[in-house]
Amino acid sequence: MKSEEFHLGLIGWPLDHSISPAIQKAALSNCGFFGDYRLYPIPRLPEGNEQLCALLAQVRSGDLHGLNVTIPHKQAIIPYLDEVTDTAGIVGAVNMIFRQEDRLIGDNSDAPAFRVDLLRFLDIAGRHQSVVFPNRYKHSPEKSGGIPATALVLGAGGAARAVVYTLLQEGWQIIVASRRLTTAMKLVTEFEGQFTRRFRQLRSIPMDRDNLRRITDCHLIVNATPVGTISGEEASPWPFDLPLSAGSVIYDLVYNPPETLLVRTARNAGLAATTGLGMLVEQAATAFERWTRVSAPRTAMHFAACKSLGLFKDFSGSYQGY
Repeated sequence: MKSEEFHLGLIGWPLDHSISPAIQKAALSNCGFFGDYRLYPIPRLPEGNEQLCALLAQVRSGDLHGLNVTIPHKQAIIPYLDEVTDTAGIVGAVNMIFRQEDRLIGDNSDAPAFRVDLLRFLDIAGRHQSVVFPNRYKHSPEKSGGIPATALVLGAGGAARAVVYTLLQEGWQIIVASRRLTTAMKLVTEFEGQFTRRFRQLRSIPMDRDNLRRITDCHLIVNATPVGTISGEEASPWPFDLPLSAGSVIYDLVYNPPETLLVRTARNAGLAATTGLGMLVEQAATAFERWTRVSAPRTAMHFAACKSLGLFKDFSGSYQGY
């Protein structure tokens, strides 16, 4: 088993900011495996259709052992697969692919990874802010204050779907804000069908200054858009002249740069804020375990991620800046 070889990769567009190769190569090396993890930049479909089909054929043949999927293909790739897991089907997005006999299976590890990292973040943020997972205290009104926690999710793409899925399961009231309101409305409609008894917990609004200004009581703000990535690091999905809600905590799924403009703005305002680095590593660990069937070396993967970004990891479980 120690000499087993794995050829893995990531498809998306663009991929210049990705640190996934460093994370997965560290995992392979730590477990004594040979192999590699490559970036496969594939343009948005239908332009990238031929490249995508060729790459999936390599997975089907066994030349590639697994793929991660990122923007803009998390939803578009589903028709190319033979099957998706229950989670991926409900979320409506795929971020990892594996082969089962001669079938290509799509799964979504973003949702469980977001839950794990958000819990860790809120537990730490809760040391100085009263933010909790609603369902953790549903039998203790004195701890939750008797008020449903509200989350504002910026974006309505594949990453946002994983976030909404997780928060719905945990009892949050959710507002989805998107510049493309029809996309947000479609997300809400589809999730209403999956969570028939919880549809009143979910609504959509246009993502503009006037609508965001009206949201005054928000416990959690999640950026699930790519705005603020390294290629446009001085950009933020939040209007520059609109103060963030006092008492909110901020979770930015963007992890590169290691401190996005949104996170920096929140911290300067005295709010707890983090990037999605912890989520990235957790979903990478889940994918690694699916592909190799061995436990992922999470400590080594965290270290490789932080080294790639020029950060130092506190191995007690929190990142500097929490």
